[in-house]
Amino acid sequence: MKKHIKLILALGSILLLATAFINASPFSIKPYFLANENNGTKTESSDLNEKARLEKIDRMFWKLSGKDSNGKPSTVYFLGTLHVGDERLFPLPKRILSAFDSADRYAGEISSKDMQELTARLMYIMIDSRKKTNGRKVSDSLSDEEKETGKAFLGSAFNQMDSFEPWVMTMTLSQEVYSSSGLEPDKGIDQVLMNKLTEQGKSWEGLDSIKTQIDVLRFGNYDQQLFMLKDALHDLRDPTEVNEYINSLYEAYLTGNTDSVSRITNESYTTDDEEMSDFMDEYNEAILINRNKSWVSKIDDWIKKGGTTFVFAGCAHFSGDHSVFRYLKDAGIIE
Repeated sequence: MKKHIKLILALGSILLLATAFINASPFSIKPYFLANENNGTKTESSDLNEKARLEKIDRMFWKLSGKDSNGKPSTVYFLGTLHVGDERLFPLPKRILSAFDSADRYAGEISSKDMQELTARLMYIMIDSRKKTNGRKVSDSLSDEEKETGKAFLGSAFNQMDSFEPWVMTMTLSQEVYSSSGLEPDKGIDQVLMNKLTEQGKSWEGLDSIKTQIDVLRFGNYDQQLFMLKDALHDLRDPTEVNEYINSLYEAYLTGNTDSVSRITNESYTTDDEEMSDFMDEYNEAILINRNKSWVSKIDDWIKKGGTTFVFAGCAHFSGDHSVFRYLKDAGIIE
C-alpha cells in the first residue's frame, strides 16, 4: 500500500502554517502536510554565452555560480531540507551557516509576506471545505477499525472534523504519525531558518505562490482525498513501515545521498490500487514536478539580480530525475 504521508518529511511546507492555524482554532488539531504549485515555462539563461556552474559543497547543499545582468559574479545557494525533525539534524554544518548568515536575500517555499496572508485565508479555506461536502461525513466512508483509529488519535476533534473534506483530517493525522516517531515541525530545518530570519528582522521570498500551496494542500476530489485519509489511518494502525521509512530517509539525508532520497520519496507515489494510479501520477506532478519547473524562472531572476541568494526547500526538490537542477539545465541556465 502506498504511504503518501511520508512525502511530508521531504516535500511539505504550507503545512507548517496550517498546523499553527488549526491548532489555534476551536477544535485542537495538529496538522502537517504542506504544499506547493504547478506550471513551468522555459526561461532564457541569464547569460546566453556563459552558463552558471553548479557544485555540491556539503550535505544536501549546493552552490550555483553565475553572472548577473551586469556581468558580475552572482551566487545562489540551495539547501535541501526536512520539514519535520529532531536533534539529529543539528547543528547544521558551519559552511551552511556561514553562507546563510552572509546572504543578501533568502527564499523558502512560501514567502514571509505570503505566510502572513495565508494565515488569514486559512479560516475561509476551512469554511469553504465544510460547504463543499454538502453534508457528507467522512465517518460514513470509514470502516469501524478506521474510525476507532481516528478517534484514538484525535479524540473529540474527530467528530468536529467529520464534516470537513477528508484533507483536513489527513493533514492532522499526518502530524500524528511523525510525532509518534519523535519528529516535530519546530525542529524541521525550514522552521529553524525562518525563526532565525524573523528574529533578525529579515524577510524571505517565495518559490511558490499561495495558490500553489493551497491547491496541493486540498488536492483531489472528495473520494481521492478519502483514499489518502485511509492510507494515513493505515499508517497509524501499524507505524512500523513509516518508522523504517523515516530512518532510511534520515540516513540518506545525513549522508547527502540524493539518489536514495529520490528513490525513497518516489516509492511514496506508488499504489497497489489500479484505479488510483493515475491520480497518484497527477499528485506527483502537482506536488513535485510542476513546482520544480515553475521555480526555474525565479532562480534565473535571482542570478540576474546578482549578489548572494540562499534558497531552502524540501530535499526531494533537489533529488532525482525531476529535480530543480534538471529543469535549470533543460532551460540552458546551468552547465
